[in-house]
Amino acid sequence: MILLLQNSGLTKFLTTIIIALSIEALIVVFKIAINDYDQMVNAFYLIAGIALILISLTIFIYFSSKRYKQSS
Repeated sequence: MILLLQNSGLTKFLTTIIIALSIEALIVVFKIAINDYDQMVNAFYLIAGIALILISLTIFIYFSSKRYKQSS
C-alpha cells in the first residue's frame, strides 16, 4: 500500500512537471515563430524531450501497476 501511495505522489508530481514544460514549449514555439525560424530546432528538442518524459512516465505507471497487481 505504501508503494502505491509513493507511486501516486510521484505520478502527480511528474504530471505537473510535464504540463509546465508543455506550456513552456508552446510559448517558445510562438516566440521563435515571431522572431527567428532558424531556432525552431531548439523548440523541437524541447518538445521531443517532453514526449520522452511522457513515454517514460507511461511505462513507469504500467510496470508499477502490474507489480502492484501481482503483489495483491
